Amino acid sequence: MVPPQELHFTLMQNLPLLCISLFSVFILYSIAKRKSSSKNPEKLIPSPPKLPLIGNLHQISSLYHRSLYSLSLKYGPLMLLHFGEVPWLIVSSSDMAYAVMRTHDLTFASRPSAAVTEILRYGDVAFEPYNEDRRMLKKIFTIHLMSAKKVNSYKTIREEEVGNLIDKIRNHAILSSGNPIELRKLLFSFMIDVICRVVSGKFIIEKERYAILQEVVEENSRLFGQFSIGDVFPSFSWLERFIGLSRKANINKKRWDLFFEEVIQAHVERNEGGDNFVDILLSLKSNSSFNPDLTVNQVKGLLIDAFAAGIDTTYVIVDWAMCELIKNPIIMKKLKEEVIGIVKHRDMVTTEDLNKIGYLRAVIKETIAYQKPSYPIAASEGIDGRMRNKRFYCS
Repeated sequence: MVPPQELHFTLMQNLPLLCISLFSVFILYSIAKRKSSSKNPEKLIPSPPKLPLIGNLHQISSLYHRSLYSLSLKYGPLMLLHFGEVPWLIVSSSDMAYAVMRTHDLTFASRPSAAVTEILRYGDVAFEPYNEDRRMLKKIFTIHLMSAKKVNSYKTIREEEVGNLIDKIRNHAILSSGNPIELRKLLFSFMIDVICRVVSGKFIIEKERYAILQEVVEENSRLFGQFSIGDVFPSFSWLERFIGLSRKANINKKRWDLFFEEVIQAHVERNEGGDNFVDILLSLKSNSSFNPDLTVNQVKGLLIDAFAAGIDTTYVIVDWAMCELIKNPIIMKKLKEEVIGIVKHRDMVTTEDLNKIGYLRAVIKETIAYQKPSYPIAASEGIDGRMRNKRFYCS
């Protein structure tokens, strides 16, 4: 029997050779796969030449939206790129986007699976494959949680928290003695306060769970934005356990679990039957006539979607809107004049005022067009015929 120390030394001594052998096998596999596909040529979508192993990754810069735009000028509004082993269909015109997202919506309805999303999604609406569960969850979201009547019922919460935000900005301005105020933290705090009250009433704020929620939301954003080797090279997805991204995602999921279990348990014990998200979802879960049955994991998935969309996405849009206004003082001046003309001597813009401020709506729409939150393109996965296992980006 070989002693462990000697075995370890032998392995370390031959590690470079093992790596070279593994890399060579992968290259030979890629070449063989390419030759086999060339024997059965199909009419393919325009695609730039790709390199072995990395595909078209070398043609994508850190400003990837500009790289994709430049390539689309040469290869057209519909082109095929290979990011590592994974093919991506890039859609770069409104007509093509309409065809993908409306005309052939069912074909492109599912989201591609990814290492981090598989861990963190809890069977939510955003990343659930197109099936009966997803249709049920989407129905719950649109009818029971985010209907026009329900959104209007949160008007008081929104206006109260906007008032609190204005007070915070005013106090910071007084205490800062003319120094700049970091709006980013205040906006993030504002969005958390609004969503916490909509999702769980005042429980999260009262129980001082604010800091924990902020940490897990920010960690989710970081994890979703990081490179995962398994998403580009599925053959090497086993390396995830050594790189640590999946481990970090599992740690954050445990923190989400503890947070949600405490919130859900508190609502079960109080049994007040309120109109916040948690009470509504628990009511649906306990309703025997509701079919199919709603699971605890699906409740968590809907809640995590509410936190992600309500806090991170909205906060990013408002943050970028302020940046764009500071960069464009003429537009800011015109917007201020319109708001002051409608609000007059009142301290705050009300929900009713928003319908009268046309220029503000135009500024928000322009901000969304130029500075889209999260990824500036939506990914879908084809599930029909030859489109199976292809991923799609609509820019």
